[in-house]
Amino acid sequence: MLDFRATIAARDFDVELSVAQGETLAVLGPNGSGKSTLLESLAGLIRPDSGTAHLDGEALFDLRAGASGAWVPAHRRAVSLLAQNALLFPRMSVRDNVAFGPQSTGAGTRAARARAVRWLGEVDALEFANRRPGQLSGGQAQRIAIARALAAEPRLLLLDEPMAALDVTVTPALRRLLRRVLADQTAILVTHDVLDAYTLADRVAVMSGGRIVELGETRAVFERPKSPFTAALVGLNLLTGVRTAGGLSTDVGVDLGAIGADIPVGHRVAATIPPATIRLSAQRSSAAGLVSVAGQVTDLEPRGDLIRVGTELLFADVAPAVVADLDLVPGMTVWASFPESELRLYDL
Repeated sequence: MLDFRATIAARDFDVELSVAQGETLAVLGPNGSGKSTLLESLAGLIRPDSGTAHLDGEALFDLRAGASGAWVPAHRRAVSLLAQNALLFPRMSVRDNVAFGPQSTGAGTRAARARAVRWLGEVDALEFANRRPGQLSGGQAQRIAIARALAAEPRLLLLDEPMAALDVTVTPALRRLLRRVLADQTAILVTHDVLDAYTLADRVAVMSGGRIVELGETRAVFERPKSPFTAALVGLNLLTGVRTAGGLSTDVGVDLGAIGADIPVGHRVAATIPPATIRLSAQRSSAAGLVSVAGQVTDLEPRGDLIRVGTELLFADVAPAVVADLDLVPGMTVWASFPESELRLYDL
């Protein structure tokens, strides 16, 4: 069990979170949101200005005013940090790389090597035991790095985008591997990949500006996003505003009518719309059951066999033929229409 609360004034960082025993928490957010600062604070690489962190009831640091100022150095925290790059020791064999963690925490050579062999087996890499890191592919090296991190038997495993530097052909196998070895392991995973979070995490925390702005069970956060970053990550349009008697009054001054939802008038609400359900036209649609919103085209971005057309309020994924037929260009006014049934409204 991890309980963490820390502030760092120079980085405008103020975060409080808990991670249950055996739970994996995925942390997402834009660059500069504080994800790395969180990991570095837990790993003992930076010292917060104030706060506390307890792991399984033992203090990693206690920097509250008037407290003892307890600070456990990085090598004594039972915390392993797995970075984007494997960072294996180039002059050591794979076996000795994995044995390094147990040895650094006091295990004898024989016990450390036995633990290394066990974890190399866990990550399906025993065949590389006698190789040097320079003889490994990127995916192989990252599997060794995972074995090295876990061979130290950490009480907390920190993973900093472990698949970001790998070829896309390698990541599915590594994701399956992590899903297996993270079972019953207390872990924090920093990632930009929503599939990583869905596959590996029990809960998700979304950071922005050094704060946690969303926190909850993975599917609940992704299916009902509350921040623009999370909505964009999962590919949904997000509107926020106030529930009105006639529908929804958005924060940008656009009113949407006849939206069915059992939410009291006056409540702050959010609404999501899948971009694939939006149809674009030069004129407002009068069809029953459709919600139509006018806006200027801001950008056009190819997305596989579709074009993502952004407007001031919404973005739509449409076929190239639609763009051609409407002769869409930035600055042009277009109507975006979608079935009322595709709009999901919920409390903020």
